[in-house]
Amino acid sequence: MQVECKRVFILGGGFSYYAGLPLTSGFARALIAASDRETGRSGILVHHLSKFVRSTFGCKSGSSEDWPSLEDLFTCIDLAANSGHHLGEGYSAAYLRTVRRCLIARIIRMLDNRLDKATHKKGEKWEMLKSFLCSVDYASSAFLSMNWDEVVERRFRIIHPGKVTLDYGCEAIPVIRSAEGRQIIAAEPNGGPTLRIAKIHGSVNWLYCDNCQRAFWLQPSQGRHVSNQLLSAVEWRRLGPKRGHGTKPWTCPFCRKVPLSTRLATFSYRKALDFPMFQKSWSTAEGLLRNADTWAFIGYSLPAADYEFKYLLKRIQLSRQPRPRVVLVTGGDDAEATYKNYQRFFGEELRVGKNCFLQGLDKKSTECLLAY
Repeated sequence: MQVECKRVFILGGGFSYYAGLPLTSGFARALIAASDRETGRSGILVHHLSKFVRSTFGCKSGSSEDWPSLEDLFTCIDLAANSGHHLGEGYSAAYLRTVRRCLIARIIRMLDNRLDKATHKKGEKWEMLKSFLCSVDYASSAFLSMNWDEVVERRFRIIHPGKVTLDYGCEAIPVIRSAEGRQIIAAEPNGGPTLRIAKIHGSVNWLYCDNCQRAFWLQPSQGRHVSNQLLSAVEWRRLGPKRGHGTKPWTCPFCRKVPLSTRLATFSYRKALDFPMFQKSWSTAEGLLRNADTWAFIGYSLPAADYEFKYLLKRIQLSRQPRPRVVLVTGGDDAEATYKNYQRFFGEELRVGKNCFLQGLDKKSTECLLAY
């Protein structure tokens, strides 16, 4: 029987950095990095996205250093596409939606690729992350992830190699790929140890049916297969006419004929969160934050773009008696600025060396996190 959640670990991009994934500021570089380009779909996506960015933002070269921030890129695309407008005379709303799917597909493939490499390489940062995740009391803890990746889920399955349950808190239904991989089918409940993880911006292993509005989740490490579902065979032919990259789309196990897609809250300043699984995920996140004794932030800088989440935090904090204990683990060149940002938001009770650690995940910060 699962006990009450006593601590919530709120995870940002700095947490996933320990698993070999890029920080948000390095996403553009990772998306078009030569080492990640492949002769197949990734190469086609990189070529198409680079061409679009050069055309719309006036980049002089294909270098990621010339790219706008992903927040600016997604926001411009979303505001035009969602309102049915062009972004320049050459890019209609329909075309921009294809570009957005290309961006998401490439990000998913990049995250999957980087995580696989880091898992095999097992560097110092990965070992520190592994030590922390292996020591967590999952029965009395939960995770609230701002990221799309599967860092926690993959490690949880390694810790518990038998049957496990992933509770995303959004009523997502577990599915598996059929034997030939051409369809997905509902999976039997696994039972076993449970990982509670609310992902309020979505996850790379989620699928969504536009008809019945059900959400589904595949076992971790399936992100590359999900990315293949984002673009139709017609779109792939337009992007790479010389290559046959058409994939028969998976259809909903309940609606049969309705193709599945995915829904992810992008880096846009105006995130599209009005989907059932997001609403349920946010409700679950609120319940976790309202009941946990400790809020432990790891690698999350409270960025301005996450104003909805910051409001949720402040609203719950001020409605509680006693108020939750706040712990911050951050690092990098901006650690001091992040610390000041948290102090301005949560108050002066945050103290370096006591409940605030500016050197990232290390032995001292891990001991503090686990002690609480």
